[in-house]
Amino acid sequence: MRPKNSKKHNLAIWDKITLTEGEKGYLAGMLDGDGGISLSLKKDKRHLNQMVATIQYTNTSKEMLDWIQNKLQGVGCIHVSNKKTKKSKEGYSYMIWTPVIIEKLLFTLLPYLIIKKEQAKIMIDYLKNRPNRQKKRRRNTKGQISGHSPIPEFSYSCYMKLKKLNKRGV
Repeated sequence: MRPKNSKKHNLAIWDKITLTEGEKGYLAGMLDGDGGISLSLKKDKRHLNQMVATIQYTNTSKEMLDWIQNKLQGVGCIHVSNKKTKKSKEGYSYMIWTPVIIEKLLFTLLPYLIIKKEQAKIMIDYLKNRPNRQKKRRRNTKGQISGHSPIPEFSYSCYMKLKKLNKRGV
């Protein structure tokens, strides 16, 4: 049995996803307005300088996020992003962090994106060309992973471009 995060498993999930032209436009519009495309730099002991790609949809309507998750065959998860107060509604976030699904979804939505088109292009480029860094990690005699492998220049360049494009304000 293949692990759930294998590339073949995720490609099989993508093959089951069917989106109409209207749904593609709707998903792109939601990503442009209430979404985000980002790379995060993880520096903890477990991840050892790892880049994590994510797509996030944020909204106060959990039903809308449930619809998106259903359309994408259950990939990702929905969680409460902020609690309900007297002045604001409860908010929800739907996050996708599966690289194969992110790449295929962004490539599908690219013709429909307006605001986040540049971020999508950078992310697709990163996901297509990211180096496999697993081989550089070694275990010491205690079985612990030793040696923090540096982030490749290409990956860091994509990270900085997305950080600059996603910056808030002027």
